[in-house]
Amino acid sequence: MPQTPLIPEVLCDIMTHNLFDDTGFPRYPEAKSYSLVCRDWLPQAQRLLHRYVRLASRRAFLAFKDGTSDSSTRPSFLLAAVVVLQITIHDSYGATLREFADLLSLLPNLAGLDIAIEPRELVFDAEIVPALRRAAPINALSVVSYADDSNVVHQLLQYFPAVEYFQLMGRFEWTERASAPPPDFRLKALHWANESRTTEETLHWLLASSRNTLEHLDLGKIARPQGFEEFLDVYGPGLRSLGLETGRGITPGALGRCVRLERLTCLHAFPAEHLDALPPARISLLAVHLAIPRGMPWAYIDIVNKFPALTELCMPRAARAHMLFDLVVQQCIVRGIELKELDEVKQYNWWSLEWLPGIW
Repeated sequence: MPQTPLIPEVLCDIMTHNLFDDTGFPRYPEAKSYSLVCRDWLPQAQRLLHRYVRLASRRAFLAFKDGTSDSSTRPSFLLAAVVVLQITIHDSYGATLREFADLLSLLPNLAGLDIAIEPRELVFDAEIVPALRRAAPINALSVVSYADDSNVVHQLLQYFPAVEYFQLMGRFEWTERASAPPPDFRLKALHWANESRTTEETLHWLLASSRNTLEHLDLGKIARPQGFEEFLDVYGPGLRSLGLETGRGITPGALGRCVRLERLTCLHAFPAEHLDALPPARISLLAVHLAIPRGMPWAYIDIVNKFPALTELCMPRAARAHMLFDLVVQQCIVRGIELKELDEVKQYNWWSLEWLPGIW
């Protein structure tokens, strides 16, 4: 007689679902414990433990390579479980470019890729191209680059045409020296936390195929690129969310081009009069630090009244000390608006379920 599972399948599914935290990351200690409780839980725990693989050092990469080599007992099972890979690419303290490409070709269900790369000492070798082309179609890509004058990152981007969500941190700049064609990916979301001085040409190069698809743009640490007004002429009409470091230099006319905008984040000095340029019937989230003394709550009460679709409002912490802050709280309660501090929007997990539905 076939052995009856000790734990019902539905309970296993519930346990697996609960092994994620609020940001979408697996709870690894719990998964390790579950795998020891019952044999029926072992496959689910193993799959979960390998969904997000972090290879931040040479030692971690070699350990993973040994554990999934041909001599391993279940290499195909473990490799197929990897959904998100975080990896450091460096000839000395990470995986080499060749090792990185070979590993990608072995992960059939990979959907998210998080790369930290030190390109100054790397040379893009044409021999890795076949392995890159065998890789699974990556849906989400995050790159941390530490050299803005290297051609390696530019060339790597050519081999991820299915990317829809792209995050770029560190230093990166398009130059004529790069001589790489624009990427073919059609982005839905771009998070640009670039420490280099960003030019309009860099963004246009990166978004060459995304004119009709880009919906979410977060410019992160940079104030704004040169030529941002002209940039919004092209991409503004399709944007549903826009994140800015500062509102200085942004004109109402530029914001008025974002006719589909639903979410606006501006961490510093957003002119209150610019709110009139936003589509009032569409805005559902506003996280803005208004350029008025101490974030006067009266202006935020006007926001509550101005935007009927608003469901979330973020204010600077200093506004809490104002004597009229309670009025804002009462207005939000009446409208069913969630009130948060502006600092909360600075921290978000790129791999969370909110940003990347379906990754997990």
